[in-house]
Amino acid sequence: MNQSIKTNHHTHYSICRHAEGSVDEYINRAIKLGYKTLAITEHIPFPKEMTEVIISKRMYIDQLDDYINEINSKKEEYKNKIEILLGLECEYLDFLEPLIEEVSKKCDFLILGQHYIKVKNKYKSIYNVSEENYLDIYFSTAHRALSTGLFKIFAHPDIFLWKIKDWNPYLEKKSKELIECAIKNNVLIELNTNGIRFGYRKEKYFYYNNKKVYCYPNYYFLKLANDLGAKIILNDDAHDPNDLHDESTLEGLSLANELKIPLVTNLEE
Repeated sequence: MNQSIKTNHHTHYSICRHAEGSVDEYINRAIKLGYKTLAITEHIPFPKEMTEVIISKRMYIDQLDDYINEINSKKEEYKNKIEILLGLECEYLDFLEPLIEEVSKKCDFLILGQHYIKVKNKYKSIYNVSEENYLDIYFSTAHRALSTGLFKIFAHPDIFLWKIKDWNPYLEKKSKELIECAIKNNVLIELNTNGIRFGYRKEKYFYYNNKKVYCYPNYYFLKLANDLGAKIILNDDAHDPNDLHDESTLEGLSLANELKIPLVTNLEE
């Protein structure tokens, strides 16, 4: 397959508190690359009373309006050079549901990025999960979120494999159900190239059937998604302007080509 990359729909900048670079630096990098669309998609902030319950670096709740205003102003400023979209990457957690409903009316689209699950009234990072009973919570939470109709992209849906070193019938079954739910609700599955960057830095990959496989973007999850007819979009999940169209991006594109995935580049496809 001969596919090129002209869009990125998953981007974080310095307001995120765990990313580098200004909005303008990302936009100018995208313009230099000849991109047609760049979406800024910061993590949804947590209410102040929850910032000590879940320790997560992201913009503060009192920055949300400034964020929305800034990205909307960049849309106008760069409208003759590139399309800028305003998004948010959201956890689907009980205390965030009212805010997600509210911001969905102010954004061009929302991304579901499920980094936490609720376990017995406490919140647990999906990066620390491998037991099936916890994974079941991740899957059921994602099913509920996808069914709301609020999300256009399911970011790193295979993130649940972070601590898992194989691919087994349980994962195949649960992944199939999850992908089918995304298809039913017209949500794009993301091939997240930031997992490749993480994979190199954290040595988070494994060998299965003599093949090197990243936890995410995961070869077997994406093969299953493609076989089921899911719409798949490649995103950089950029946290630095130089993440746009870097070696990990190209490796992600190579993976898509290997699996013969016809990548979606427009949210309306």
